[in-house]
Amino acid sequence: MKPFRVFKESSGNAEAVKAGWSWPAALFSISWAPFKGLWTIGIGGLVATAALGYGVAAGTDASTAASIMNLVLTILGVLFGFKGNTWRESRLLRRGFVMVGTVTAPGEKDALARFRNVTPWTNSFRRAPRAFGASPGATMTTGQPGHSRPSVTAGPVGRATGPVRRQSHRDRSRPG
Repeated sequence: MKPFRVFKESSGNAEAVKAGWSWPAALFSISWAPFKGLWTIGIGGLVATAALGYGVAAGTDASTAASIMNLVLTILGVLFGFKGNTWRESRLLRRGFVMVGTVTAPGEKDALARFRNVTPWTNSFRRAPRAFGASPGATMTTGQPGHSRPSVTAGPVGRATGPVRRQSHRDRSRPG
């Protein structure tokens, strides 16, 4: 299970972006970018790599040029792996999407499905009843702990937080 950030547009469109390292971006770097709508990064990376390859090939022998380009492409793959999902999030924010929460799921489609099952598609989160030991501003969008629904929570400013602990029947029966 991987953590995903869910972004929503005012028209109701939603996208989920995995937090952290992106294996597809690392393995397919330049060709991955246009498939995710990152045209500038994809075309810019292709032009820069082609220009560097041409310059290296013109200035050195074939064996050295191949070694240098392998190193460059490895570094490029690591860069895309680290920054790929961040670039996707930035693109969504520029297009007017808003991060509405986080969810843990095995894949992108599952993350969107789970988030839709838990969260109403409004601009605000439902207020949860004040939980035992929770701060007054804590909100919660899931049912009781132990259910199969994922924990999706948000603090007073819409930032993802941990699940709120509910008071159990045992806690209520104990004197102060």
